[in-house]
Amino acid sequence: EALIAVAERYYKEAPKELQLEPILSQLSQVSAVIHRSSGSAADEFFEKLRRRTYMTPTSYLELIRLFTDLLGFKKGDLTMKLSRYKVGAQRLDETSHIV
Repeated sequence: EALIAVAERYYKEAPKELQLEPILSQLSQVSAVIHRSSGSAADEFFEKLRRRTYMTPTSYLELIRLFTDLLGFKKGDLTMKLSRYKVGAQRLDETSHIV
C-alpha cells in the first residue's frame, strides 16, 4: 500500500548509522498503522469535542522524521552512556591494581 511504500522510501534515506535496514519492512508497516489509527483518533476527537484535526500527508512524513530524529538522539545518548560506563570500569580496574 502507498503509506508503506512512502515509509520505506524515507526510512531508506535515513542515516546508515541508525541501522534501519533489518527492520525496514516492519517499521514501515507500524508507521502506516500509527498514521491510520491517528486518523481514527482524530475522528473520535471531533465526535466528542467538536474540534477538527487533520491527518495530512505532511503529518505522516513528520511522524517518520520524528522517529528517525528521536532514534538518532537516543542512539547517541546510549553511546555516550556506554562510553562513560567503560571509562568508569577501566578506572575502577586501574584503582584496584594500585590498591
